[in-house]
Amino acid sequence: MLKEIFRHLKNTQCFVKYKEKVSEYNADALGIFITAGIIVSLVALLLEFVLLRTRDFWCVIILLVYFLIMLVVYRKNVHEYVDYSTIWIYVVQIPVVILGIVMGTMLNADTKAFSILVMLISFPLTILDKPRRVLLYVVGIVAAFILMDIQYKSGALLLHDILHVLIAGMVSFTTVVFVLNDRIENVEKSQMFLTDSEHDPLTGIYNRRGGEETVSYTHLRAHETLRYLV
Repeated sequence: MLKEIFRHLKNTQCFVKYKEKVSEYNADALGIFITAGIIVSLVALLLEFVLLRTRDFWCVIILLVYFLIMLVVYRKNVHEYVDYSTIWIYVVQIPVVILGIVMGTMLNADTKAFSILVMLISFPLTILDKPRRVLLYVVGIVAAFILMDIQYKSGALLLHDILHVLIAGMVSFTTVVFVLNDRIENVEKSQMFLTDSEHDPLTGIYNRRGGEETVSYTHLRAHETLRYLV
């Protein structure tokens, strides 16, 4: 099993070969991420308003407004920019990560960090990308948090945060490795099934279904390109 996992992780050509499928997956994942962000922000805002009333109240409001704006942008542009969805999912997540780092360090210098640990473990799981890029993303979050934490905390509290963020980083990437393996297999299998269903098994050329799908897709892309130019 481990050999199969490392084969997939080393075989990054699948991200080039099945780029369209990967982009579609990340576009869907981005929509789910934004929707989940709105729901979590609303719940957190309710808790802050009714029970907690902490200094993070305005941060939660900012987060909710941010996700609502991203939802509008996503719905308006998802079909036009689906090819860039892998980049966009990083772009959308990074401001949330930065806010999580600020909340766990500068705004709460006297308490243990928590929100950034949740983000560190969960956010990379939403991305289907080359393993080294996901690893770089995780390492970047860990490094940024530690640098900020050193500025605002000290002693046992600082050591606690550093230890837990390092553990969360290792857990995050290890989990991503196994999840990526399953996702890569699913992409390959779905693409093989699609190819078999659209091609004649004897000649290898498009059958009626494949031809109709190709014409429809070409027409859609041409229409989107024309809209963009206009």
